[in-house]
Amino acid sequence: MFMNRDLLIPVFKKDFYSFFKTPTGYIFLLSFILATNYLVFSPSIGAFYQMRHASLNALFNFLPTTFMVFVAAISMKTWAEERKSGTIELLMTLPVKTFELVLAKFFSSLAFISVALLLTIPLFLSLIYLGNPDYGAVFSGYLGSVLLASLFLSLGGLCSALTKGPVISFISSISLFYFLVMLSSTAVQDFLSSFFHPFAMEILEALNPIDKFEMMMRGVIRLSDLVYFVMMISFYLFCTTIILEEKRGS
Repeated sequence: MFMNRDLLIPVFKKDFYSFFKTPTGYIFLLSFILATNYLVFSPSIGAFYQMRHASLNALFNFLPTTFMVFVAAISMKTWAEERKSGTIELLMTLPVKTFELVLAKFFSSLAFISVALLLTIPLFLSLIYLGNPDYGAVFSGYLGSVLLASLFLSLGGLCSALTKGPVISFISSISLFYFLVMLSSTAVQDFLSSFFHPFAMEILEALNPIDKFEMMMRGVIRLSDLVYFVMMISFYLFCTTIILEEKRGS
């Protein structure tokens, strides 16, 4: 078999259920819902009830900011917390390949984030009650949200594999997420262009996930954007695998 499912699935289940075995997971979910609802419904911020068109942009606009903190908090436990608690040695002795462990942990964390996104469905139901939303744009927005969360999660997992403690992993993840989000800012691009060669700026702009996410918010799903997310997520997962493989062999 290409993958040892007999061990891979239990690792996935163990990690996923671990979010709900302690109050921490429920606190994360509650914090996510409270934060998103505040940002969406606040008259001075999201102004959901003041909008004149039926869309979930009031939600999607703030997900990158919410994900910066939420995903960083989740990803720090993937490897850094395992190392701190001393359970990573036991994990690495399992007769599975390193990339299988990386995938199991990645998808278990992504499943937990998906639960958080599912908890925003009542907002969508409210939208249906209040108006006639573009279902295609809503689907595209949720797809973009999952892809953006996956990108942050894979990068956060890489930070977790590189660092020795959860706190360092959390801070480094938020810093990198913030950098990626700010790459969409024209002011930041103008500032960086005074230091970097135009070719380097093109690379930085190509790494910007927010413009691609915003296209999906508008209901536009481009093949190039899907390829970008798949390639970047795969790259970060591959780098995580390489780092863990070296530590596993040492």
